[in-house]
Amino acid sequence: MNSAEDRVQLVLGLDLEIIFAQEIKVSNRAIRVLPQAIRYCFQETGVGPADLGGVASVLGPGTFTGLRVSIALAEGLARGADIPLAGLEYLPLLAAGPARFTNKEVWVCTHARKGLVYVQGFSAPEVRPLTGIGVLGLAEAAGLIGKREQAVCLIGSGIRLYEDFWRERLPGAAHLDGTWDHPSLRCLLYRAGRAEYTREPLRPLYLRPSDAEVNIPRLAALRGVDVEDFKKRIPDFIK
Repeated sequence: MNSAEDRVQLVLGLDLEIIFAQEIKVSNRAIRVLPQAIRYCFQETGVGPADLGGVASVLGPGTFTGLRVSIALAEGLARGADIPLAGLEYLPLLAAGPARFTNKEVWVCTHARKGLVYVQGFSAPEVRPLTGIGVLGLAEAAGLIGKREQAVCLIGSGIRLYEDFWRERLPGAAHLDGTWDHPSLRCLLYRAGRAEYTREPLRPLYLRPSDAEVNIPRLAALRGVDVEDFKKRIPDFIK
């Protein structure tokens, strides 16, 4: 399962054979779509949770709500059917698609919030990480990629949203089209089949404070409350 960005992706398979797959553009409505997609998958295939060898979910980085939805559903299926879990990092999934077809480094930039991107570079065709995952402003991310000595190609929602910026700052970089901004369903199945499964809870890769946390000083000021006191009283404010 993947709902890290603006699409819900669900794939059921055996080895490399896709038995059922669905991809739906959701725009922050994963909670309405993914449970229904899972139910439909089981109805159409006759497969039930107890028939699964395991369940995998993308861990992030991505939208906080989308990640919570897919991870919570994975946890629920795993606990209910007593099957193991696996977590998949999102940026390597994106890099894996174009890495098969290029000899350039693949740099994935996905949208984190306004002016901020998640960024990571990978070798091709091995999809070996060249860096850790950075949470960087646009200028800092461009500076990091601009220092690379090898040719690079750029993919991801963080490139698409700021296309003019990237073309100006990194004129020599290749820009792949939006087809590569989401992992393929076959890639999801392939990576899930080779993931490490466990009975331990999955840990989402949030990597940055949520928008609500960032806005705490402003919200505290609006209520005339000290910031630390506001944090303690958050449960009272949301009742």
